[in-house]
Amino acid sequence: MLIQLTNQGKKFFGIPFSPVLYSGSILSLLNILAGALGYLYQVMMGRFLPPAEFAVFSAMMALTATLVSPFGALVLAVSRKVSTLIVAEKIYELRALFLAINKKLFWIVLATIPFYAIILKPLQHYLKAQDLVSIVIVGAIVVISAFSSIALAFLQGMKRFMYLGLNGILIGLCKIIFSGVLVYFGLGVVGGIAGVALSYICLYCLWFLILSKIFITQKKLLAYKLTVNLSMLKGNLPVLISSMAIVMMTQSDVILVNWFYPGDVAGIYAAASILGKAIFYLPGGLVLAMYPMVSEGHASGSDTKKILIPVLQFGLGIGFASCFFYAVFGGWIINIFYGDKYSAAGTLLRWYGFMMLPYIFVLVAEQYLIAKRRVLYVWLFLLMCPFQVLAVFLWHSELWMVMAIVGISGLVLALLGAILMKVIK
Repeated sequence: MLIQLTNQGKKFFGIPFSPVLYSGSILSLLNILAGALGYLYQVMMGRFLPPAEFAVFSAMMALTATLVSPFGALVLAVSRKVSTLIVAEKIYELRALFLAINKKLFWIVLATIPFYAIILKPLQHYLKAQDLVSIVIVGAIVVISAFSSIALAFLQGMKRFMYLGLNGILIGLCKIIFSGVLVYFGLGVVGGIAGVALSYICLYCLWFLILSKIFITQKKLLAYKLTVNLSMLKGNLPVLISSMAIVMMTQSDVILVNWFYPGDVAGIYAAASILGKAIFYLPGGLVLAMYPMVSEGHASGSDTKKILIPVLQFGLGIGFASCFFYAVFGGWIINIFYGDKYSAAGTLLRWYGFMMLPYIFVLVAEQYLIAKRRVLYVWLFLLMCPFQVLAVFLWHSELWMVMAIVGISGLVLALLGAILMKVIK
């Protein structure tokens, strides 16, 4: 094993030691710092760009998040294979596997370029982009993210959790620097998107170098014979579907509001949405650490509820606290971070946190049930997502209607998740 926890039986401030709390707390702290940098970046963009341009930029970022969401399944598939090789003491095969997967991904990217070229114009129209350059850069970000996901999957499979946590921090710093400079010098939305692309390129190069240093200790490069194709994702199809669905359900509101509303109004909504969604990402580190531990516990027949309960308690606890903080100080927070031109977003932010609260439960339930190989919940995601989008299309005359639809969808999924976790052993 590349990492081993030897603190079983010990206590920390009177609390019994738990591997999921130990690893998850470290990752959560790093994720919180990374999230803070990410939101600092978003706030900076909101201050640098007028509301109408900020709405377009936010819609592009939401689209990017939706397009890269399937890579979560790719990360799980690859990290599971890496873990298998390590357990089997076949570490010398990691380098060959890395090269084989990247080669296959390269050909897949080449095959998808013509399709993306066809939809460039429709995307430009729908996102209200001034030119095609920013849409092209969005596609480039997705491609870079795919290759970065492979590198991060290897680090996760090796249990190099510190690198995973640092990834978000370094990405945030790079975006602040690159996008800040480009937008400051008048490149607007294009500069903001280009800064994101440059950030992902830099981080991919860093992880590639780190992995190369690990691989160079291997004495031979095997002609890796394992079939590396989409069949690797077969067992992770539920993760792919649920990842896409939950991202669409939490990001599509920004894209739809940008389409239905004037630019200045959409920019106000985007400002509230960006800060409000912070609640959803706070327990991300715990969820990341919970998945493999629940999977291993399920395989060994142990009681996985002991892993689930502290994750839910921590996630919902910090979620409720954040919601009430927004409810009391929402207007003040918007004015401090975004300035007077976004002051109308304060009223939206006071309620946006409560809208996102059910999705914390949904995220934990989703990962818990998938780790136990229970996929019914995933298909419920797949059914709920189009209904939510359709509902926004039908009822969007007021911004509160959009928020209510997103919140109610999350609440329904949370209730269904609670039922499934109760009845499934």
